[in-house]
Amino acid sequence: SSGATVRCLVRDSTSEKSLALKAAGAELVSGDFAHAASLAAALVGVDSVLLACSNQPEQVDLETNAIRAAADSASCKYLVKLSTCGCAGYCTADSAIKYGRWH
Repeated sequence: SSGATVRCLVRDSTSEKSLALKAAGAELVSGDFAHAASLAAALVGVDSVLLACSNQPEQVDLETNAIRAAADSASCKYLVKLSTCGCAGYCTADSAIKYGRWH
């Protein structure tokens, strides 16, 4: 949104992808979904969260950490979770994507 500040949680603030986000105007904050303290620190002053986690065996635990941190945040009022589960053919026993076969 025009005029909005975008803060991105990154594991490596020196990576090529992180630097591209920074060059586009994003504020970078180092953290990890597996470390609750880093999430709490990253959310200070944030009013909205877009939760986008890679598909992996620990995804539920990692996303739960982020959701709890947002719920516990004094400033966060909104959380939107990005999901691929609603895509046609994605969550089937014969899905080409391993994560899709887990559902």
